[in-house]
Amino acid sequence: MKSFKILIIIFSILLIFARTVNSQDLFDSTHTLKYANYLYQSGDYKQAISEFERFIFKYSEEDNIKLRLVKAYRKAGKTESALERMDNLWDKPYKQSPDIAKEVYILRILDKADTIWIKDISENPVLRSDDKILLSSTILLLNDKYERARELLSDNHDFNRPEFKSLMKLSEQGENLKYKSPLLSGILSTVLPGAGKVYTGNWENGLISLIMVSSSAYQSYKGFEKYGTESVYGWIFGAIGVGFYFGNIHGSVKAANRYNFNNKNRIRESVQGVFYNSI
Repeated sequence: MKSFKILIIIFSILLIFARTVNSQDLFDSTHTLKYANYLYQSGDYKQAISEFERFIFKYSEEDNIKLRLVKAYRKAGKTESALERMDNLWDKPYKQSPDIAKEVYILRILDKADTIWIKDISENPVLRSDDKILLSSTILLLNDKYERARELLSDNHDFNRPEFKSLMKLSEQGENLKYKSPLLSGILSTVLPGAGKVYTGNWENGLISLIMVSSSAYQSYKGFEKYGTESVYGWIFGAIGVGFYFGNIHGSVKAANRYNFNNKNRIRESVQGVFYNSI
């Protein structure tokens, strides 16, 4: 009897709950938007895109909702889709609100940080001045224009924003970069095999080049000394030695270029990190 009463109570509770759920539309505009925002805040951007798209299609085309949809595309790593969707949602989005215009240039920088956008950004009447500085200095630094970036940041110094401080520091680091001359590296390895690689900091490769060229030349010399100019042994090792010698010069030039590229690329990666954290 007691078990029967418990079953009746449970059944009653379930019945009340079912009626409550049925009385609510879990897919109305309020719930859809709440769910979309929850997914966005949770970092589930791909699922948030579907919910925002459904909300915009069925209920509203408010600018702030459309902008969050575009940002969801961007944060999901779909930069091209974000640009296409932005063009579909607004006529001339770069002339809309400051936040919409900023998102346009953020997407363009992520797609390709081309310096052609700097003039466009500086002349845009909608963008906030701080955003113009952030966007322009980021583009300059990603294109290794360290002096111009520093001048821009110095002329408009609002270093209360941490990203401006970081970008200023990176521009100064870029100006103080030490480069290795590919020409000098090649000349050094012409005079002494491997010396150019040592010059660029590649001690191990430099030593290997010296050993390979020297040992091949020695073996060639021993072959010619023993059998004369008709020595097959001497010619084979001579050819190998010449190949190693010119390969060592070419490799030294590449080592200097690689050294310079890696130094610049470290700054570019740091700039990207600052930029991503600010958007």
